[in-house]
Amino acid sequence: MNELIWSKPAQIEYWKNIDFLLKHWTEKEAIEFITKTEGLLEIIIENPRTFRKFNYRKNIHTVPITKEINLFYQVKKDKIELLRFWNNYQDPKKLDLKET
Repeated sequence: MNELIWSKPAQIEYWKNIDFLLKHWTEKEAIEFITKTEGLLEIIIENPRTFRKFNYRKNIHTVPITKEINLFYQVKKDKIELLRFWNNYQDPKKLDLKET
């Protein structure tokens, strides 16, 4: 089984997205975001190369969580590192996918 590692930016952005949903939407949308994320993480753990490669650096993949949020992750042997929960409304030039 693959080990899942959360980078610091991924942790911060994940919780910021949940906080935003709770503040500006409803608990229902926050729960849907959490549930969708958990389902995608299960797929990623089972088969890390399921989702499309991102042309930034070797072994980085991306998957949309919602139309506004993409998850970027890196595959390394038996480890998967979650890099970012990127809000697509941000400037793409600021997307930094450095490893932790």
